[in-house]
Amino acid sequence: MTLVKEGSLTVVLLAMEAGNNLAGHAAAGPTNVLVLRGIVRATLGDEEFVLRQHEMIAFGPNVRHDVRDEEDSTLLISVVMEIHEAARPTH
Repeated sequence: MTLVKEGSLTVVLLAMEAGNNLAGHAAAGPTNVLVLRGIVRATLGDEEFVLRQHEMIAFGPNVRHDVRDEEDSTLLISVVMEIHEAARPTH
């Protein structure tokens, strides 16, 4: 569920059931993943991280990653996309 989509910021609340996998993908902007509930295993390149409730991982744009649920989990994901010069507000 998208909670915020304003300007360059997108914030998503994602509930996943144990055993689900968000297979290899990349976001075009810097990304933060906060585990609100549960345990997930995140793989970034060759590195694997186990994240538990209230732990967070952050990574840069275009980093290929996947997230696998070890148990039912809820994640808060924030991505900041670059605003192109033409789309920036002028004052």
